[in-house]
Amino acid sequence: MQYEPWKLEFAKFTDASIEEMKRHSDDTHLEREWMTYIYEEDYGIMTSKGDMPTLYRDESGDQKIFNTQSAAENFQKKNNIQGQIMKVYQLGEVSYGEESRIEVNPSTKEMQDAALKQVNPKNRKWTIHGHPLKDGKIYTGRQYFSSTDILQEFLNTRDTNDKVVQYIVYPHQQTDTNTGKKSIHNRVRVLVFPDSATVKQAMKDANPNVNVDGISLENGFNKNAADGSLQNEAGVDWFAFQEALGKRGYMGIVDIEGKKSGARKAEGFSKLFGAESFKQEKIIKSATGAILVGSLLYFLLSHEDSPFSGIEVIDDKNAEAGKHWWHQ
Repeated sequence: MQYEPWKLEFAKFTDASIEEMKRHSDDTHLEREWMTYIYEEDYGIMTSKGDMPTLYRDESGDQKIFNTQSAAENFQKKNNIQGQIMKVYQLGEVSYGEESRIEVNPSTKEMQDAALKQVNPKNRKWTIHGHPLKDGKIYTGRQYFSSTDILQEFLNTRDTNDKVVQYIVYPHQQTDTNTGKKSIHNRVRVLVFPDSATVKQAMKDANPNVNVDGISLENGFNKNAADGSLQNEAGVDWFAFQEALGKRGYMGIVDIEGKKSGARKAEGFSKLFGAESFKQEKIIKSATGAILVGSLLYFLLSHEDSPFSGIEVIDDKNAEAGKHWWHQ
């Protein structure tokens, strides 16, 4: 299967996990961050389908998820299914915080996940978190990963060659294609650090005057300069770095809301976006079967009488999310 790496990473989420992402973000107007660990649990059969890979579904449209690899293999062989068996992503228990801060004890959280979600702490892979509204507004800078989100991960991949995948969920205001009115959808940005060579080259392309090997914890974090802009001593533009990875297929965006066209014939769709610098949008049938339509958030933010229907969007990349507890 020849797909961009970020698409393969997103396609590993189960329907239940995407429903949870939506549910955690549906209270985004309350301006509180949320996060969960991502666990590589259970097995699915990844199949090719158009522009996006997808976990195999039966005739009723339900994903087929298996507890063991052998069960998946037997089902695949019995039904002559073309695809690759792989572990799928499940979410742990959610933790909520403030506008830009969450404090949780990692060890305690793993124990909580094991007890409440029946996941194995040894299978923990990544972290996903949500950036909510700030001051009742959408800041475009908070739709990206902040320097505090990715500096340590960049250094880890640069220095050890370890792969890192990160996910952020954020609100995005757009025009409803059914009504022509403004509505807010939850989007997921996927960012993959595949290996040392790739992240170093992307950094050089995005920041040609920066000494890539000289970036450190001491000089890489953004701070507000006197003019209000975000700057760091290393001279890194972290937004441009993410876009450079996107051009290589290691960053992309998925709209996880779905498209509401009426109670009887609601269709599940996802919008896929490559690197935003390409300015391309493709609408495809949901790879996740994200029959994520008619949520409370969708209704509140798209309804003409909703207090959230006209939320102000601030095109400001000088607004970062704050430091997160898992980087402290």
